[in-house]
Amino acid sequence: MAADTKAAKSGNSFGATIGAVSKNKFLLIVVGLMIITNVMNGMGTVTTYYFKYWMGDIGLMSIASLTSLVAPVSLVFFPVLAKKFGTSKILQACAVLGIIGMSIRTIGGPNLATIVLGGAFQGIALMPISLMINTYIIDCMDYGEWKTGVRVEGMVASIVNFSGKVGGAIASGIVGFVMGLAGYNGSLEVQSETAMNAIVGLYNYLPLAMCILMLVLALMYKVDQIRPQMEADLKARHEH
Repeated sequence: MAADTKAAKSGNSFGATIGAVSKNKFLLIVVGLMIITNVMNGMGTVTTYYFKYWMGDIGLMSIASLTSLVAPVSLVFFPVLAKKFGTSKILQACAVLGIIGMSIRTIGGPNLATIVLGGAFQGIALMPISLMINTYIIDCMDYGEWKTGVRVEGMVASIVNFSGKVGGAIASGIVGFVMGLAGYNGSLEVQSETAMNAIVGLYNYLPLAMCILMLVLALMYKVDQIRPQMEADLKARHEH
C-alpha cells in the first residue's frame, strides 16, 4: 500500500523519476546492450570495404546478406524460448553464439563460407534486443517499480530508444575515425597495409569484442532469478 501511495504521489515528480531510474541496474544493462546492438548493426560501411578490398568482389555481399533471413525466422521462436527459459538465458545463449560466430569469421578470413556462417551466428546474437526490446523494457519497468515503488514507463522507454540512436552514431563515428586514422583513401583501388588491417579490425575483431561485452552484460542481467518474488510482490501491492 505504501509503495502504491508513493508511486501515485511522486510518479510525476522529476526528482522521483530520476531517482528511480538511477537505481534501476537492469535498465543500465539493457541500455548497454541496446548500444552494442546498434553499434554492430551500424557497421554496414565496413562490410562494403571488406568485400571490396579483401574479398575482391563487392557483389558477393548479396550472398552474405542472406544471413538477414535469420531475423524473420527467429521472430517466431524467440518469444516462445524466452517464456520457457527466461529472458536472461536467451541473452546469454545468443551472446555465446555471437562469440562463436565472430570467432569463426575471424579465423576464416576472406572465406565466403565462414563469413556467411559467422554472420548468421552474429545475427542471432543481436536478435534478443532487436526483436524483443519491449520485453526487456517491461522487465526494467517491473524491476524499477518493485525496487523503488515508483513505476517509470515513459522515461524508461525513452532512455532505451535514445540509446539505440546513440549506438548508431557511435558506429559511424568509429568507422570514420579509425579509417581516417589508418589513411584510407576511397579514390585508390589498392589500400595501404594499415588501412587493410583497420578494415579487418572493424569487420572482425571489433564485433567479436562487442559480443564478449554483450555476454558480460547478459550474465549480469539476473532478472529471472528474482522474477517469481518480484511478480508476487507487485501483484500483492496492486491488489491492495
